[in-house]
Amino acid sequence: MVLDQAMPTWWQHEVHSIPLPPSHGDVMEAADKLTWGEVPFFHGLLTALSLGLRRLPDDVRVLALFEHGGYAVIHRSPDELLAAGLLRLSTRHYSMNLGDDPVVGFRRLAEPGVKVALNFLSRDGMLRTETRVQPTTRAAKAVFLPYWAGVRVGGGLIRRSWLRGIRQRSILQ
Repeated sequence: MVLDQAMPTWWQHEVHSIPLPPSHGDVMEAADKLTWGEVPFFHGLLTALSLGLRRLPDDVRVLALFEHGGYAVIHRSPDELLAAGLLRLSTRHYSMNLGDDPVVGFRRLAEPGVKVALNFLSRDGMLRTETRVQPTTRAAKAVFLPYWAGVRVGGGLIRRSWLRGIRQRSILQ
């Protein structure tokens, strides 16, 4: 999988998977086009965490939130979609310049912060997602550690909700 090329080593990771039915459509297209209306748990949780101040429209793509937040889809194939980003410690705006080969560019990225890679993989009748994180500095690791510890339970529920939404959309295509 291309995730291994983009981030061969990591500090923390989380993996979730669900079975796919024998007849389904293009799973990676479903992952790319999935909207907030198709993942009610994920949508509701984000709305609650923002105390209702941020309401994402039901027809907006889920990945759009990540793309507007500094992530980029760095690989797309029939069986894998890979998004990656760099969480910065400062509020200074940062745009990843990954060059002509974004997978290699992300692997080599050494700017201060926490590198995050998230994929969806469809193989052998299963839909799988893996998130990997790798701080690039000790300070980034120290700042990110409490966040990662707190987000693990909710993150698992979110990822499984996301997978179910992708599976359902791929069936309906």
